[in-house]
Amino acid sequence: MIKVFKYIFLTFVFLNTFAQNSKYLIFNKDVDTIWSPVQLYINGSFDVIQNPYWFNQENYWKKHKEVWNEVKDPFHEIRKEGSFGEFFKEEFLSDRVLPNIFLHTFGGAYETKKLLEYADYYEIKWAKTFSFFVTYAMHFGNEANETDQPEVSAYDHIADLYFFDVAGFFLGLNDDFMNFMINEAGMSTWHFMPVYDIEHEDFFNVGLNYVFRPKILHYKNMRPLLYLGMMNMGGITFDVGDLSHSVVAGLALTNPLERKGRFVYGYYLETLGQQAASLLLNGSEDFRVRLNLYPALFKHYSGTVRNFALMLGQTKNEDFAFGINYELPVSIGYLN
Repeated sequence: MIKVFKYIFLTFVFLNTFAQNSKYLIFNKDVDTIWSPVQLYINGSFDVIQNPYWFNQENYWKKHKEVWNEVKDPFHEIRKEGSFGEFFKEEFLSDRVLPNIFLHTFGGAYETKKLLEYADYYEIKWAKTFSFFVTYAMHFGNEANETDQPEVSAYDHIADLYFFDVAGFFLGLNDDFMNFMINEAGMSTWHFMPVYDIEHEDFFNVGLNYVFRPKILHYKNMRPLLYLGMMNMGGITFDVGDLSHSVVAGLALTNPLERKGRFVYGYYLETLGQQAASLLLNGSEDFRVRLNLYPALFKHYSGTVRNFALMLGQTKNEDFAFGINYELPVSIGYLN
């Protein structure tokens, strides 16, 4: 346990020595009106429940203790599970490394940068420390929800929390790297708007989704895209004036370790580069159809209403989903 606290302390010290300029690459005060660290935490912690065949959100806080017991002494736990060679092979030399790099590291860097800009705008003191704890709490919650599946071993928790997630924090503090990811790799997010189910007292419509549209591949008004998360899709964006229309198709994961899933397809609308609406068919969380209308849509077409969001959907079990939001970090609704 002492080793863990030493590691966290050193990370904390390094975080507060990195320089970061004040230019806002990600946070947009005109669009991110109801975005908050609370929303990010919920989307990130409950991201894996997009796959109901493997994960669930029951006993959420109890599962934190399970993860802590597996990571508090990583060297002991690695020996207990097998060996350091096996750990390195599974987590760094297998196909698991790609989602770890793109989602935990690159995704974590993106969220760190946005939190830093959010903290700067709202004049939150100790911005780097604040960003560190929000993102780390989010990642820890995600690992907790993964304990439902016995195939997810302590190796995974240790690699994510000690390596890939921490690497994301540091990269998020590096302006050159973040400028490249945003301006050249075309990285952005199409996260869901989480809904709190007032009847069942849990969440749905959650998840972190990262989009890459490399500048080098742009052709006239067309931009190829790669969509990564619990749904992995490819597609193309067509820019028409202030609007961008994207069509995507790919795989909604049902077995993330073996990269198995079902076919999913959909449409996304952006206004002035901001996610405004999405329609997904046969997607994650067993939704047959899911429509999300985001604040940017209402701001663009009404000019005044900008803190409103709406979600409608139906699952394969024919449960109807509804969520509504006005100036809240999460939507309120039901799934029944």
